[in-house]
Amino acid sequence: MNRILKPVACAAGMMFCQSVSAEPVASSESALVDGNCTEYTRIAAEFSHGVTAYIKQNADHVWLCFTLPAGSSSAGEFILRTPGLATPLVLHVSAQLGQWPLGNEELRPKEGTSSLWWNNTGWAAIPARFNGMEQGDDGPQPRFLPATGQEFQFSRTTFGPGPWTLGGGFYAVSDGEGDRAPARLDDDNGQPLLILRGN
Repeated sequence: MNRILKPVACAAGMMFCQSVSAEPVASSESALVDGNCTEYTRIAAEFSHGVTAYIKQNADHVWLCFTLPAGSSSAGEFILRTPGLATPLVLHVSAQLGQWPLGNEELRPKEGTSSLWWNNTGWAAIPARFNGMEQGDDGPQPRFLPATGQEFQFSRTTFGPGPWTLGGGFYAVSDGEGDRAPARLDDDNGQPLLILRGN
């Protein structure tokens, strides 16, 4: 799968090419974290699985907004790496938000009622959109609406100076033909998406 940032050309066989804009940071730039990417104009990366990443930033925050093909889920697990983090941080987004150091399974919530959920610090995203209950094989099951976008807000105070990268990805992105599959942000060499350059 290819990740392409216009106008950078991708080498054959790569999942993506991307580059974070070197434009000056606009102090007045901001975004409402609602999963709607229409207020974004700067593309950070485009992926062959139909996901496009947009970016905004100011002196205090960085926003990422991902457009998703119709019928996709906005849930996923993402891996944030910054110089200020001693260990990369797993960011979980589904019906609940949560975070834990990469590799520390003791801090990963094991069930939906765990008190380890909702510990997200310095970032926010859009939880899956609960839409009532429906009857399943094992009784009533929660129903979630598909999503056309996912949006993150990150605190520069919390995570410090760049470079920042985001790996991992979405659990279930629609292929437009009735199937859904995981969509990773990493390239074929395991390089994650660069979202903030170093100083």
